[in-house]
Amino acid sequence: MNRIFFYGWLVVTMGACHSTPAVEETVHPRSIVVAGPLITGTIEKIETAPATTVYLQKSELTAPISGYLTQVHMRPGDPVHKGDLLYQIESKERKALGSWPIGGDSAGSAFGTFRVLAPVSGFVTRMDKQQPGDFVTEGQPLCSVADPTTVLFQLNIPYEQIALAQQNPLCRIDLPDGTSVDARIIRPLTQVNPGSQTAPFLARPEGYRFFPEGLIASACLVGYRKKDAQLLPVKALLSDELMRHFWVMKLVNDSMAVKISVTVGQKNDSLVEIVQPVFSSSDRVLTDGNYGLPDTAMVRLRDNTRP
Repeated sequence: MNRIFFYGWLVVTMGACHSTPAVEETVHPRSIVVAGPLITGTIEKIETAPATTVYLQKSELTAPISGYLTQVHMRPGDPVHKGDLLYQIESKERKALGSWPIGGDSAGSAFGTFRVLAPVSGFVTRMDKQQPGDFVTEGQPLCSVADPTTVLFQLNIPYEQIALAQQNPLCRIDLPDGTSVDARIIRPLTQVNPGSQTAPFLARPEGYRFFPEGLIASACLVGYRKKDAQLLPVKALLSDELMRHFWVMKLVNDSMAVKISVTVGQKNDSLVEIVQPVFSSSDRVLTDGNYGLPDTAMVRLRDNTRP
C-alpha cells in the first residue's frame, strides 16, 4: 500500500516540474498629460518707454521788490484763478517804519506793500517761497502757475525704435498709482538725448485731468499685432538647449503623442504664435506633462474631473 502511494506521489511531482511557466506581461509606463486644442485670436507685443509730464505754458512769478513775505495764500497743487492774491510783500522801508502810517489816506496806509496776483488761471506746480516772514530779493522766483490744458507727456523712445511712435499715434500711459490714460502722439522734438540716445516725442492725454509736473509714467506702444493667429499656451512649446528648434507634442489618439516641429512667431507671457504648420480645429496638443517625452510617446490623459 505504501509503495502504491509513493509511485502516485512521484507521478504528480514529475508532472508539476514539466508544466509550462506563466508568461509575465511587460507593462510600459505612461506619462499623465493634459491636452487641448489651438485657439485662434490676436496676439500683440507691447513695448514700453518712460514718459514725463511737462507743461507748455507756465507763468513764473518773481518778487517785484526786495522785502518780507507777509501773506501766502496757496500751496503746491492748489487751483488758482486769474487775479487771485497769491503773495503780499512788505518792503524793507515799511518794515523799518513799523505800523506808522504815511499820510492819512488809504494810499498812504498801503505804502510799501505789494500784492502779487495770479496772471493766469491754473495750478500751482512749484513754490519757491512758502513761509510768511521769509525775506526775498527783487526778481527772486516765488512760484509757478501752469495752464492745466497744456499738459503733455514727453516720451523718450530709443532712437532705433522711433518707428513705434510713427506706427502708434494712439498709446496708453500707465501711471504710478496703477491707473491709465489714453494719449495721442502729436509731434517729435528735434533734439536727441546725447547720453541715452533717446528721441523725445510729445503726447497729449485724452480728456481733462490734473497731473503734477515731472510725474514719471510708462508709455505702452504696440510693437507687434496679428489677428487670426494660431495660439498655444507657452508651456506647450518645447525647444532644444540653444532655443533654435521648436516642437509640440500632438495627440494621435488618447494613448499616443508624436513630435511635431513648428515655426513660432511672437509670444507674450501666456501665449505663443504658431506660424507653421497649420493645425486643424480637431487637433489636440499637450499642454502639461509634455516635457522630456520622446517621439511616439505612450501617454494617458488626466481626468480633469478628479480633484
